[in-house]
Amino acid sequence: MHNNATHSLCVADPPTVIAVAPVSGPQDGSTLLTVTGTEFLPRVSLTCQFGTMRSAATYATPSRLTCLSPAASGAGDVSFAVSNNNQDFTADAVAFTYDGMLGCG
Repeated sequence: MHNNATHSLCVADPPTVIAVAPVSGPQDGSTLLTVTGTEFLPRVSLTCQFGTMRSAATYATPSRLTCLSPAASGAGDVSFAVSNNNQDFTADAVAFTYDGMLGCG
């Protein structure tokens, strides 16, 4: 006996990133970013990527999420991306800038 049930697969549109705010933060990380875009999903695998470093994201709406920047080894721009599944990341031209350390005195 064979089961001829039809199975359907629901495929969501990939997310996009339109902007991040703020656009820069200190090298030691912990800058709270608000990310605007499209197609964000409320999943535990929702992730922000800063260059090659990753940070868990917090879902707010399908067009907004937040995440904390991880610490960086140096100052400068890094590409910023988001993933709904912690595997496939957006390829939008969005950057985050790590500010240099300020000296005292």
